[in-house]
Amino acid sequence: MTMTTTHPAAVEPVGYTEFYETLRNRLREGRLRAAQAANVELLLVYWRTGKELIEHDGKFGWGTKAAERISEDVHRDFTAKGWTPADVLHMRQFAEAWPDSDAIARGAIGLLPWEHITVLLDRLDTREGRDRYAAKAVKHGWSPATLAHAIEHEPRRRLTECLVDRRVVGGHGFEMQSA
Repeated sequence: MTMTTTHPAAVEPVGYTEFYETLRNRLREGRLRAAQAANVELLLVYWRTGKELIEHDGKFGWGTKAAERISEDVHRDFTAKGWTPADVLHMRQFAEAWPDSDAIARGAIGLLPWEHITVLLDRLDTREGRDRYAAKAVKHGWSPATLAHAIEHEPRRRLTECLVDRRVVGGHGFEMQSA
């Protein structure tokens, strides 16, 4: 004969469900705020690196070789993921695109991971466009691939590019008339 032991049902204290729901939400929100703060700090490291690269290039004539050396040294000293020469050059471009660090700390750009920012830098030429797509990526939770697809397939953007191309000599087979 097999005996089974049963545990008495746990008695839930009065108000526990509401208390625990509040605690669970507080933990989720705290983790999210901590992750966002860490992301902003990392982006500010990238931004400061880019800003200083711009300054050193102007002062000492540093070129792309500096990006290669920085990449090698960071990998050696920190075994950090990323920090390829292309990442270091993106850091410079990042500082040029957003010359004010407050935009990173307070704007949608600060809520995006680095890979999203490199998509914005590679595919858009204006701060306005980058900020607009950063906000869309945050609002909709886009992956980097979805962000890139949205940029490339926006009808208004393609129309504008087409109209601009037609004004260029030789664009779309049109030649400008001489006056």
